[in-house]
Amino acid sequence: MLGALRRRVGSAPVRRLVGLLGAIVAVITALALPVGYGIIQYIKEAQTLAAKTDLTAFRAARFIQSSGSGWPGDLERLVEAIQVQSPPDRIVIQRIYDANDAPVAVRGVSAPSPTFSREVAIIVDGAKIGRAEVTGSLRPLLQEIGAVGLVGIGFGIAAYLAFAVLPLRALDRSLGELKEANEKLGRQNVILDTALDNMFQGLAMFDAEERLVFANDRYLEMYHTPPGEIVPGTTLRHIIELRIAQGFYAGSTVEQILGTMRNRVARGNISHITRTLADGRTVTVSIWPRADGGWVTTHQDITERETLHAQLREQHELLRQREEQLKIQNIHFDAALNNMSQGLAMFDGEQRLLVCNRTYLDMYGLTAEQVKPGMSSREILELRFAGGIYGNADRDKLIDGWLAAFGKDSTRVQVLADGRVINVCRRRLPHGGLVVTHQDITEQRRSEAKIVHMALHDQLTGLPNRMLLNERLEHALTRVKRGEIVALHLIDLDHFKTVNDTLGHPAGDKLLEMASERLHGLVRETDTIARMGGDEFAIVQVAISSPADATSLAHRLIEVVSEPYEIEGQQVIIGTSVGIAIGPQDGRNPDQLIRNADLALYRAKSDGRRTFCFFEPEMDAQMQQRRATEYDLRKALGAGEFELHYQPIVNLERNRISGCEALIRWRHPKKGLVLPGQFIPLAEEIGFIGPLSEWAVREACATAAKWPGELRIAVNLSPAQFRSSGLVPMITRSLAASGLAAERLELEITETALLDNGEATLATLYQLREVGVHIVMDDFGTG
Repeated sequence: MLGALRRRVGSAPVRRLVGLLGAIVAVITALALPVGYGIIQYIKEAQTLAAKTDLTAFRAARFIQSSGSGWPGDLERLVEAIQVQSPPDRIVIQRIYDANDAPVAVRGVSAPSPTFSREVAIIVDGAKIGRAEVTGSLRPLLQEIGAVGLVGIGFGIAAYLAFAVLPLRALDRSLGELKEANEKLGRQNVILDTALDNMFQGLAMFDAEERLVFANDRYLEMYHTPPGEIVPGTTLRHIIELRIAQGFYAGSTVEQILGTMRNRVARGNISHITRTLADGRTVTVSIWPRADGGWVTTHQDITERETLHAQLREQHELLRQREEQLKIQNIHFDAALNNMSQGLAMFDGEQRLLVCNRTYLDMYGLTAEQVKPGMSSREILELRFAGGIYGNADRDKLIDGWLAAFGKDSTRVQVLADGRVINVCRRRLPHGGLVVTHQDITEQRRSEAKIVHMALHDQLTGLPNRMLLNERLEHALTRVKRGEIVALHLIDLDHFKTVNDTLGHPAGDKLLEMASERLHGLVRETDTIARMGGDEFAIVQVAISSPADATSLAHRLIEVVSEPYEIEGQQVIIGTSVGIAIGPQDGRNPDQLIRNADLALYRAKSDGRRTFCFFEPEMDAQMQQRRATEYDLRKALGAGEFELHYQPIVNLERNRISGCEALIRWRHPKKGLVLPGQFIPLAEEIGFIGPLSEWAVREACATAAKWPGELRIAVNLSPAQFRSSGLVPMITRSLAASGLAAERLELEITETALLDNGEATLATLYQLREVGVHIVMDDFGTG
């Protein structure tokens, strides 16, 4: 490896490297001057052209403004008006285009190519009436760059002489001296290489920077190192990464192995590490730290020695374990048998008892005095029957059946007279006997039944849940007879949320329980009542002849559920809305029928609540349209589709405008202008009214801030906003952002907003009055 290091140093292409570096410096020197000059001058030219374009647009706008509407007929004066001064070698062409992008006026002759241009809009009284374009030639700049490039070439030639030719001459002298020294060193290294390569140990030397100085062939062979992979200068990290990649250090990381080596070198003492490689070999690594911070390491394969020691240790350990096992086997066997949760009995090939545990005896009411090893399985079965645990079962038939199946693997469940459920599992033994386990699974069966019930029923009311409703509804739809129909009623308790908010959730739960009890009294045993979640219930009417039966039940539902409730000493009054879908005409599967009933329920609630509604096909189309409108509404604010129209408010006493009312409009990209009545109720329902109102207030305040100081701005507030605690902070932020005085803002509220949740609304109005905002009652008397 030392010889390879010597040959690589002697044959390094130093001359080519120096020549390449000199050429790179020369090229950079030759290009820097023209490229830099070109970039700077182009920026100046572009800025000059942009200024001329701005000046042209300004003069054109001033001419057009002064000439009025007749300016298109006086184009010669327009050409004179837009004239700008330019050096003789910087020819520019000025063009004026009208609003339709048609050329109107041109000043100047054609400019030599290549050219570049700039354009600016012509604005008169805030409106764009056309654009100005100025075109210049780049040819004079390119000619200047070419002249500068000739100077750069001269500098490049001088750089090549300084950085390539002169260093190469000095290098030739140094390489001659180095060659003689390398030849002498090579002869000495041959002797050392021979000694190192014939060691039975692998040897390597590292410097203080953890780089390999040299390594013998044995070191490389031990770890199957590919030729040329590890050479002088290779880092210890790379060597470790290579061995991990080869799979030698399984379970170890690079950082762990590096840390171990560094700690041992840092101690300064000779140390030894024994490693077992992934291929099964065992290697002892000895580390000799050096004073310069490096170290020498040897690697010796001690696999055969370690294998012999391991075999001796293993045999000794096996003898010790077998002796220990013999001592404790009986103790463990007895403890295992008598502490099993299962009853166990073991029989030999002649059906005679070998052993049984206490659990087996207790399970069947037997004692150790009654049941002893050597008894036949028939005798034990007769003792079990004598205890009466099998009730009135046929004794002989049952015993004969069990004995006939004695030699077969089987699992069966038996129910005893006292209600216990026992799982009996039989498994054959290799010598022809049988082991039988008896497990009491009574509680397991009860738990399974309870889990099944919990999975299919509502925990609060005990009613079937949505999953069980789907099963029964699917069953009813598949078994419906000709001339019969299935009616699905979806029931929603009106104003249930108010009860929860005012009396608390325990009262709300009590109300749900009482409502479910009332529903039970209205249906037949063949019908199903289910709780869908929240305050929503469902009833499946089966085997009815006409929708009139569903109508009758719906009337009774609304009447009975709407009667007053007595909860915690307070009278609670709620209503109910019902949506009805008829199967199979409104749906042939549960999902479709529930969906259509839900659409009918939505219509019933929209019609004023405390009513019922049958599903109609057009409801689906209306719901699809509503969802499309909801989707468009949610993205409209970000798309900037809302706008405010301002309606003047006239003071009749003074016959003067005292302010304006901000009216929001939605400019839909397909539907055109949409009025508030078509989207405000939907915005309130989906919770979008907050962001929409904040935008409207902020926009109105910003606009009014630009008006004369005596004009006010009026903004309508939705009743839904008074249920939000963020109304007052939102108004404050809008006033602060716009700089509008609070007394110039009027907030219009409806009578409904004042009456709904009156105390909270009044508190909000007092806060707004403290801010200085005026409150105005809108549509008074219509709520």
